[in-house]
Amino acid sequence: MRCKIMRYLLLLVVSLIVSCSSQRETESLYNNITLPEESDGYESMMSHYKDDLYFTVGFDHNIDQSEDYGLRFYMLRKDDDGLSTLFESKGSKDRYLLKPTFYSNDKVDPLLIILAETGAEYSHGIRVFLVSKADTVKDVGTLNVGVWENINESIEGTPRGNISSAIPYTTIKYSQGKLIFTFSEDVFFDPGGSKQKEISKNAISYVYSNNMLEAVFD
Repeated sequence: MRCKIMRYLLLLVVSLIVSCSSQRETESLYNNITLPEESDGYESMMSHYKDDLYFTVGFDHNIDQSEDYGLRFYMLRKDDDGLSTLFESKGSKDRYLLKPTFYSNDKVDPLLIILAETGAEYSHGIRVFLVSKADTVKDVGTLNVGVWENINESIEGTPRGNISSAIPYTTIKYSQGKLIFTFSEDVFFDPGGSKQKEISKNAISYVYSNNMLEAVFD
C-alpha cells in the first residue's frame, strides 16, 4: 500500500512538472518594443535595429511594376558608402499603408517579429516578417484580419465605424517550435474581401509552423 502511494505521489509530481513546463512554453515571449528612428534623408524614416542594420518602408522604382508593385518592407545596412539592401519584400500593391510594429524576445529564434498593418481606407490585415538570430528576414504571410472600431459619429442615428488594425489586440505565443497568434477582440476575417465575416476571438488563431503561416478555425 505504501509503495502504491509513493508511486502515485511520484507520478503526480512528474505530471505537475510537465504541466508547468508546458505552461511556461506557451506564455507570450514576445514584447512590443519601439525602435529609435532617424531620417534616411530621402523618402521615409528608418528604424534602427542594431549595429549597422535598419528597417524602413518604401518603394522600389527600379523593377517592373506590372505585377509586383507598391510599398515594401526593407532591411538595410548603413555604412560609409551609404545604404545597401539586405532584404526587400514583395510590394503591397494598391495599399498605401504599411506600418510596422516590432516584437522581440531573447530566448528563442526568431528574435524579432514584425507585424506590419497594411491597408488603404481601412485595414486589409497584417503582414508578418520574422528576423532570425543570423539577421535574415522572412516574409511569411498575412494575418488576414481586422477589428471593428466605432467612430463617435452617426448617420441618421446609425453608428459609424471602420475596420481597423488588429495589431493592438494580437498576442504572440511560442509553443513546441510553433508561433501562435491569438486575438483579444472579435475580428473580421478577410476584411474587404469576398470572404469577409465576423469571427469570435476564440474561434480563430494563426499558427506558423514548418515555414507556413495558416489560419486555424475552431
